[in-house]
Amino acid sequence: MSSAALFPRYLSRVVREALLDSPVVLVNGPRQCGKTTLVKLLGTELGYDYVSFDDEVQRASAQRDPVGFLDLLRLPVVLDEVQMVPGLFPALKRVVDSGTANGQFLLTGSASVMLVPQLTESLAGRICNQASEGVVIPRPRGHSPGQRYPGVSLLV
Repeated sequence: MSSAALFPRYLSRVVREALLDSPVVLVNGPRQCGKTTLVKLLGTELGYDYVSFDDEVQRASAQRDPVGFLDLLRLPVVLDEVQMVPGLFPALKRVVDSGTANGQFLLTGSASVMLVPQLTESLAGRICNQASEGVVIPRPRGHSPGQRYPGVSLLV
């Protein structure tokens, strides 16, 4: 899909700025609000590797040995759906505390990820949390409710 068909999101600029200030940036929000699309696009532009914990093999590897899993990653990296591997947060703390540069980890997680005790205990003061909400676009004059915008297939 060409990026010409995408509306830019304010959150994209905010996440870019956060990556300059924090070693770990978390984009969290409800399902289907565009978190993965946003971080994949940013990650591609910025040269990040990408790992999704929707992939059972990646998830099992990270659950079995979180420290070893992180040690094998090429940084910077996007870790998508981190709420699926809560044991990863203490290992992330170890990496960050060893002197990791800013912008090394770009995470996504569901809104419930902020309720994971390991996250709040391990990464307090080390993580920048950005909430992703659904996109709201004002209806242009002359468009009726439910009418599609011509030439737009996705919002990121």
